[in-house]
Amino acid sequence: MSLRRIPTARCLLALALVATAARSAEPQQARLTIDEAVYNVPLGKAFAVRIGGERVTLRIDPQSDNAFEAAGVAFRYPSSLKASDTAGGDDVQVWTLQGLSAAVMLQKYAAGLDAKSLRDVLVENLIEREGVSDKQQRVKLTGAERGYEGAQLRYQKPAQGKAPATETVQNVFTFANAEGIFALMVQDVHAPGEEESDEYAETLRLLGESLVTGEEPAPPEAPAEPPR
Repeated sequence: MSLRRIPTARCLLALALVATAARSAEPQQARLTIDEAVYNVPLGKAFAVRIGGERVTLRIDPQSDNAFEAAGVAFRYPSSLKASDTAGGDDVQVWTLQGLSAAVMLQKYAAGLDAKSLRDVLVENLIEREGVSDKQQRVKLTGAERGYEGAQLRYQKPAQGKAPATETVQNVFTFANAEGIFALMVQDVHAPGEEESDEYAETLRLLGESLVTGEEPAPPEAPAEPPR
């Protein structure tokens, strides 16, 4: 299957991570039920309740990260990122995790494609879609088992109506395993001039600690020379 024949719309769809401007997180609350008594309590902070006439101090911490596993790929990600339904068809499957400012997208393409060429085409489509200059930077993500070569692009969008101006950092990594050829995109969207978000930094940290993608498929054997 020729990489250049992947429908352009699919490449653009696969790169269309939702650009969500960072916003302040409201204090989280939880509901604690003990027998018939119901308490509204804060997450991550100590609170006291009475159980059997005795005062007991408790604290409920939200789970800080979740686990992703599909098609031989596994990693942990911040619990602030929410998973969307799997999209795609026979040619490509797409899994998306969207947070306040950071996002992760995993795409699985049919076997037989070249990982490096896939990365080049996806970056080329991103440059064309966003109208940015080709100022990509080579980056590397080191996972739990091996490293992944990637390309990083940075581009800005001006304010439009009620939507504020944004700066986007887009990383595209590609690799292969027995299930197929993959593109892993890690994105951050923040106000121009601001530092990259804590959510993005935590996403990269967790990927570095936990990303497992299985063994790379063995290269095809060279055809045997005919006997002379």
